[in-house]
Amino acid sequence: MAKKTEIYTFEGRTFEVTTVLEAGFHGEMAHSFIYEVVRPNWKFFRTRMMDDKTFWVSDYETIQEGAKTMLALVLSREEELATVRQKWADFEK
Repeated sequence: MAKKTEIYTFEGRTFEVTTVLEAGFHGEMAHSFIYEVVRPNWKFFRTRMMDDKTFWVSDYETIQEGAKTMLALVLSREEELATVRQKWADFEK
């Protein structure tokens, strides 16, 4: 089974993105699991699962480009949720 883990750093945060072949789609679909490295020196529990995303391989030039895009989508959603939480915090004041 095709599987690869890549490390990305963004704004001082480190992410591990593991991308695998999605079973049953004959290589046309990939699945990325996005983890944030929160304790880099620990042997166990060093990462925190953020999300997982599936994408069509044909939509991107490379599978790595698709995996990076999935990471960007997860980070974008995290930012949107932080904005919503801040609006509620402001509303409760």
